[in-house]
Amino acid sequence: MTESTTHHQESKVMHFEAGQRYATSEGNEYLVDFIARESGNIEDLFIVYKKITDGQGSVPEKHYLKKMVDIKNMDDFDEETHTAQATEESKEDDEESAVSIGQKYQHFKTKDYYIIKAIACDPKNPKNKFIIYEGQYDSPEFGHNPIWVREYEEFTSMKVFGENELDENGRPKASVKRFALIN
Repeated sequence: MTESTTHHQESKVMHFEAGQRYATSEGNEYLVDFIARESGNIEDLFIVYKKITDGQGSVPEKHYLKKMVDIKNMDDFDEETHTAQATEESKEDDEESAVSIGQKYQHFKTKDYYIIKAIACDPKNPKNKFIIYEGQYDSPEFGHNPIWVREYEEFTSMKVFGENELDENGRPKASVKRFALIN
């Protein structure tokens, strides 16, 4: 099944499909790898893409993402991507990353498993990273192996429960890892 989505903006319809190339007026080409939902707000859709040519040839592989509502035309993909400084800062961050592509995790609420598909950057702030992950389950609402996006810091953080959230013995629940690595 191919992921795709249509975005309506000012009576102009933009259609994106995972696995398809898109070109900007500057001659740069981008490949849309994933269309993902924000885990905290399932109404927000993200396009996860990478720049594959810059008009002069191929470029280093780096994933970026944008909210659908922020894409008004194809040239929005060009916005601040792959400047020399942004690329170097992002490379350093990825080398220190505790999460890597292909790892399997389990969310603290479910028995469902998730596979890390990509680590993407916000093109406006390359230090702001996101985890793109795929559910290993069928969902009546989101289909087979839905793709999700979550901020890196939130993905790797602890879930802290509120004082009114109690365990089976009536005590406040202890903090847990939001996603636990499965060996």
